[in-house]
Amino acid sequence: MKGKYFGPETVLVDPTGEFIVTSTANHILKINIKTKEVKAFPSIGRIIGFDFDKEGDIIGCDCINGLVSISKNGDRMLLTNSVDEDGSPITYADV
Repeated sequence: MKGKYFGPETVLVDPTGEFIVTSTANHILKINIKTKEVKAFPSIGRIIGFDFDKEGDIIGCDCINGLVSISKNGDRMLLTNSVDEDGSPITYADV
């Protein structure tokens, strides 16, 4: 993994004990500490902060697109890119 991924933004431990890392290179990395296995998933944009919902899926602040959800199997979905009914855009989502 050395040199392949860079610029970690947020690091959290998921409910199964794996490390989840978002990077400035638009990847989400799932790292199993015991086996050292790394799985990389492309994100929708650049997730600069996230947390888990009650199902263990990622809810992320994507500084380009808005609020996003990424399921445990890597399915990506835009939740919203506006802040009100009038459609005022989220111009830079951050935590």
